[in-house]
Amino acid sequence: MDRRRTLRALLAEGAIIVVSVLLALSADAWWAERQESRQSREQIHALVRDFDQMAARADSSVATAQAADYAGSKLLRDLEGPHPESLADSAMALMKAIMFYEVFSPSTGAYQGLIASRSIPQ
Repeated sequence: MDRRRTLRALLAEGAIIVVSVLLALSADAWWAERQESRQSREQIHALVRDFDQMAARADSSVATAQAADYAGSKLLRDLEGPHPESLADSAMALMKAIMFYEVFSPSTGAYQGLIASRSIPQ
């Protein structure tokens, strides 16, 4: 009887150890999944921020190009008009508007960070 009790105690202890290990492994997997989910949300947020910045820069570049186009068209119309010699002051302002331009530069920081972390393939 003593031997049977020892065997039961050993089996119960083994079962407790197996259940404990399985619980620890599932908790670890759950925590890793939460961390990965948090990291994915942060990466998506950074990409959205970069896209918003690029959209604002693109809009600014387009507006600048449209202003230069308008200034060039106006200068050309005025120079082809009946009194081009009277444009000395306004021609200079229009020339400045034509010469000013923006270079669009994309925001790729979040994308470069994803590549560097090997979260996405190149």
